[in-house]
Amino acid sequence: MDPVNPRARARHDRTPPAALLEFITTGWEQPERPVVSPISGVELCQARRQALSEHFPGLLVVVPSGVARTRANDTEYRFRPATDFLYLVGEGEPDEVLVLEPRADGGHRARLYAEPEADFSRSDFFTDRVKGVFWVGPRRGLAATSTRFGIEARPVAELKATIHAHDRGVVLRGVDARVDSLAQDLAGPDQELKTHLSEMRLIKDGLEVELLQEAVDLTRLAFEDVIQALPECGTERDVEVAFFRRARSQGNDTGYLTIAAAGSHATVLHWSQNTGEVRPGELL
Repeated sequence: MDPVNPRARARHDRTPPAALLEFITTGWEQPERPVVSPISGVELCQARRQALSEHFPGLLVVVPSGVARTRANDTEYRFRPATDFLYLVGEGEPDEVLVLEPRADGGHRARLYAEPEADFSRSDFFTDRVKGVFWVGPRRGLAATSTRFGIEARPVAELKATIHAHDRGVVLRGVDARVDSLAQDLAGPDQELKTHLSEMRLIKDGLEVELLQEAVDLTRLAFEDVIQALPECGTERDVEVAFFRRARSQGNDTGYLTIAAAGSHATVLHWSQNTGEVRPGELL
């Protein structure tokens, strides 16, 4: 995969002077790495990858995490990995790719292609608007990736060579256009991969049931927050804020746009504009 992102530089960015480049890329101490622990459910993710491997013997299996989406100029929406990637890995950053590479003796070798630790001897740590440490903070890095997910981590720049070493495989397409392009010559039942992953996710394991119950409990608390805040809520937007605070502070986010529909808006099934007023005596 080409590591150069066309959005890494803006059109008005100038090439830094050579003296500045030399100064800013030398003399750095190695940053202290935080202690990393395996994610909750790492064994479950490993078992899911093993089950997927058994379903596609002899085939390369490629599952991307997805790409960051631009919100405005050099800012992006908060990233959410593709659901199937999340199911198999547990977490994810943009542009990561899970690959199950078939072994000659059977089975697969699982690898996660990710961004390596920042190299402060390269200028992109402060010139790259998309992935530079100066712009978006430190990367997880390969060592932490391996520890956190219980999987071998390789630089994403090696992905192209891995894919091109095979002529048969399945790809979760439509998630990352660059991966689709790299794997355009792979022959295999791509739709079967998508279908099989969906069927795997239908049956929830113990951890998933716990997480679903936690989401239910937090949702109930969020509704109670709305009831408590209602005397001060003059608009649907106020209601939305009361609900969202619980979702963001104790969870990750809302699962979909909050429907805060008052008055005549309450008869609209998916009212999510939340632009109306909340009036006493009207349905919310």
